[in-house]
Amino acid sequence: MPDISLNKNTLQGNENSAVQGNENQAILGNSNTVFYGNNNQIQFVVAANEKSQKQQSERQIPSLLPYLVNRSRQEYELEKGIKKLIEKSQPSPLICIIHGDEFQSHDKFLERLHRISLPKCLGQDSIKQYHLPSPPKLKDAQEFSDYLRTTLANIVIQRSSASLEEINAYFNECCIPILIHTHLLTEQLQKQEFATLDNLLNFWHTWPVHINENLIICIFIKYQIRRKKQNKSSDIMRLFLRLINYFLKQYRYQRVNQRIHQYIERLSLSNFDKFNRLSGLVLPELTGVSRGEVEDWVRMEYTQNVIGAAMADKLIKEIRELFDKWEEQNSSNTIPMDDLADNLITLLKSNLSGEGEIT
Repeated sequence: MPDISLNKNTLQGNENSAVQGNENQAILGNSNTVFYGNNNQIQFVVAANEKSQKQQSERQIPSLLPYLVNRSRQEYELEKGIKKLIEKSQPSPLICIIHGDEFQSHDKFLERLHRISLPKCLGQDSIKQYHLPSPPKLKDAQEFSDYLRTTLANIVIQRSSASLEEINAYFNECCIPILIHTHLLTEQLQKQEFATLDNLLNFWHTWPVHINENLIICIFIKYQIRRKKQNKSSDIMRLFLRLINYFLKQYRYQRVNQRIHQYIERLSLSNFDKFNRLSGLVLPELTGVSRGEVEDWVRMEYTQNVIGAAMADKLIKEIRELFDKWEEQNSSNTIPMDDLADNLITLLKSNLSGEGEIT
């Protein structure tokens, strides 16, 4: 068995060691561990080893790192909402609507909420999460509610006949906060003229009276948009028909997205009056990221723990070139998170090759 010694300031281990540390620290011992959380600080740790240069060149970037570029406005509003919830004399679930186009990495933002933002806001080491799938088209609100209850009962208690009271009792007995997330697309909302969203909100609005203030429900709304792709087809008629279909679908989605956006805005301005048993919050829309925000990300401590301070200047110059090229090709000075993260991963891998292993 390898020798492992620990004190308040020192950690020794080998590449196969899994070591537990003091106070609030989660301490890493193996070459595959990527995340380190200490006192609500975000840090990425580089583990030393004696791997060959070939193995060093096959390193991985911490999966969440490129997605920490921004979303500070969303985190700020979420913190305010949670603070108000905690201060309320009568606790209620917090329902949070998160919206943006489908290229803004909604699922990575969910991961960020689960792993970083909510634990920090709530002062917890971990959060339990459940995915509550959006229901299919159903004939009325009661059937919709029954579907959600059955699905939630199966997910949480593994018994479809469990009542809302039984599910809620489980939530109240849970020693850590609970995050439940549902995801909706433009086409789902289009078909039922917002009945899906209304029924979903009403389901939580009628939740049992004795409720857990640490119950957080996130509804993610993805605006579907059409991106024009290069088409090298030599069949002019087929190309023409595809273009017609593209523009028709784009126009249809734009109209629906606009109505969804207006509906969400009215809901926010009304302070969820129609669902006043909930603490409702609409986060600022997830949008593309600017060059300044990416440069600030390079200067952050958690990024420099990975790249090293010496590499920051070179990376910032490459980010300038990335944004210049993007603006020339797309006539926009912001980049959707999906595209930006892919480009940042490429830049990080290129710059870090041969510099020592990233874990």
